[in-house]
Amino acid sequence: MLVPFFLGLALFTGIFLLHGLYELTESVITHGFSFPRMLMLVAAGLPETLFLTTPMAAILAVLMGYGRLAADNELTAFRVAGFSLTSLVLPALIASLLLSGGLVGLRHYGQPALAEFRNELLREMALPSPERLLTAESYLDLGPYTIYAGEVDGAEMYDVYLEDRSEDQPVDIFARSGRWTEEVADKYVLLLQNGTMHQKLADGGFRRISFQKQEVEVDMRGMAAAPGEEDAASLRDLYSRAAEKRQNYREAKTESADEEDLRRLQEDYRSEMLEFHRELALPMAPFFLVLVSAPLGMLAQKSGKAMGFVMSLLIIFSYYVLMVLLEPLAVQGWIHYNLALWLPNIAFGGLGTILLYRLWRGK
Repeated sequence: MLVPFFLGLALFTGIFLLHGLYELTESVITHGFSFPRMLMLVAAGLPETLFLTTPMAAILAVLMGYGRLAADNELTAFRVAGFSLTSLVLPALIASLLLSGGLVGLRHYGQPALAEFRNELLREMALPSPERLLTAESYLDLGPYTIYAGEVDGAEMYDVYLEDRSEDQPVDIFARSGRWTEEVADKYVLLLQNGTMHQKLADGGFRRISFQKQEVEVDMRGMAAAPGEEDAASLRDLYSRAAEKRQNYREAKTESADEEDLRRLQEDYRSEMLEFHRELALPMAPFFLVLVSAPLGMLAQKSGKAMGFVMSLLIIFSYYVLMVLLEPLAVQGWIHYNLALWLPNIAFGGLGTILLYRLWRGK
C-alpha cells in the first residue's frame, strides 16, 4: 500500500496546489519574488493541504492494496490457510492511527509556526515592486506620485518624469535618468540624476531648481493588497478562544441581555467550537476512512484499479459533503456542536465496523 499511498498523496496534493499556481506566478512577475521564495511559500502552506489529501491517499492505497489481494485470489488463500481476514486489516488500521496522530501533532505544533512564516511572506508579497510595475512610455500612479519613463531597463530608467502631489503645491520633476534603490521599511527610494524641479508657488510665483542627484521615497504600504493571512492558532488556543466565547454567552444570559445579542453571542461561540472540532476531527479522518475502506477493498473482489480509484473519490466526497452539511445545522443549534463534525467519522467508522464483522463472520 505504500506505493499507491505516496503516489496518491503526490497526485492529490499537486492538484490542490495548482489552484494557487496562477497567483504565485503573478507574484513572482509583479513583486519580484524569486523562485526559491515561491517554493518556501508553497511548502509553508502544505499542512492545510495535507489535511485534505492525506485521507484521500490513504483510502486509495487501502482500496488498491486489498483490492489487489482480492483480485489475485490471495484472500482465498488466506482463508484456506486458516487466517482470519480481520487480522489482515490490523496493519492498515495501526498505520492509519499513527497517520492520524501525526496529522494532529502537525496541526497543533507545526501549522501555527508555518502559518506565521507564510503570513510574513504574504505581507512581503502584498508590497508591489515599482520596478516591475513600470514599463516604458507609460504612466504609473504610486500614491501621491505619478511616474513616467521613456525607457526602462530593469531598475534603470531614462527620460524620467515624476509628479509629486505630497505637498500642497505639486512638484514636477524631469530627470535624464533614474534608478530604484533598495527597499527600506516598506519604502522604495527613487534616485533621480541630472534633472530639474518645477513648482508653482502659492503667491503665484514659480520655482525652478536644477540638481545632479535627488532622492524620492515612495511609501508602498498604501498600495499593498490585503494578504489574506491565515490563522496561526494551535488547537489549545482554538479551544481557549471558544471557551471564552461560551463564557461570554453564559454571562450575558445570566444578565438577561437582549435576545438579538444573545443569539449573536450563541452563534459566535458555536462557530468557535465548530472550528476547534473541525481542526481536530479532520486529522483523525484517515483512521475512520481506512476502517471502512479496508473491508470494502476485500469485498470488491475483481473490481480493478480503476474501480478502486473511483471508490476512493466517492468515499472522500461523501465524507466532506456530510461534514459541510452538518456544520450549518450545528450553528443553528439543530445538532450539538460537540457532535456535528464528528458524525462523519462516527458514521464511516460504524459502517467499517459492520463490514469487518461481516468479514469475521465469513471467516
